[in-house]
Amino acid sequence: MRGSNFFYFISQGVKYFRSNKYISFAAVGVLAACLFIMGNFWLIYLNVDLNLQRMEEENLTMLFLDDEVPSDRFAEIRSRIEQIENVAACEFISKEQAFEDYKATYAEEYDLYEDLEAQGINPLPNSFSVTMKDITIYEETIYQLSRIEGVARIRKQNQDTIDGMLSVAKSIYFICYWIMGLLFVASLFIIMNTIKIARFTNRRQINIMKFVGATDWFIRWPFIFEGAIIGLLAAVISHLFVWYTYTNVMVKLGETIRIFEILPFAEVSSQMLLVASVCGLLIGVLGSSISIRRYFDV
Repeated sequence: MRGSNFFYFISQGVKYFRSNKYISFAAVGVLAACLFIMGNFWLIYLNVDLNLQRMEEENLTMLFLDDEVPSDRFAEIRSRIEQIENVAACEFISKEQAFEDYKATYAEEYDLYEDLEAQGINPLPNSFSVTMKDITIYEETIYQLSRIEGVARIRKQNQDTIDGMLSVAKSIYFICYWIMGLLFVASLFIIMNTIKIARFTNRRQINIMKFVGATDWFIRWPFIFEGAIIGLLAAVISHLFVWYTYTNVMVKLGETIRIFEILPFAEVSSQMLLVASVCGLLIGVLGSSISIRRYFDV
């Protein structure tokens, strides 16, 4: 495509957009609505993924050692723990440190440990705090940890909570993928049919250009640029609406409930705009290209 042709095609695309402005703006509105819904489901997906990652990072499993394990074996036990593939981090907590942490946690309830402290008794064992990489294989990792010699008992997380969170996350992932895919196909179908109406008004011009020898691509390119304009406008409009609803509804709701961590929109704004622009361009260009094919048969 030569430079002169390129600018000609752009100017013609803008001309077609303006000459069919009502239909063009209807197409922009429909596509923007679809991209808006897709964007919100994508944000739901990202937030679920963020909280799942946070849960994986915060999943602390405590390994309590036998009181008879000598201190010179602590390094060996730590090495065996770290050799397990699913272990992300391992921290040794001495019984003295554990008792100090206990007293700091229950500082207002001094009577709980007053006698123990007076007599110099520390009932807490030495332990290791273990963080796992992948909580989907939590039980398998727990089994490997339990086989380490010197480990007396393991304080596990609530497996029902983990399984429930994983089940909900998988369901949300499945729903988001399917809804975004269906919306993509539906918006392409709607845009094709909307643009067909606009092409009907240009059919005489297309027929004349075909009769004078213009190639199919020479005729098609201005309409492709028109579809690109529709897609980009829809992407920008949907992005603004996604930003407004997310910051004024989701973020404030997250600040009120404080159960889940809400991803700041600024962190994904560029990514969201890029994805919306690519989807909008793809749908607009495909819709224009497919809808105009029928008018080439003269």
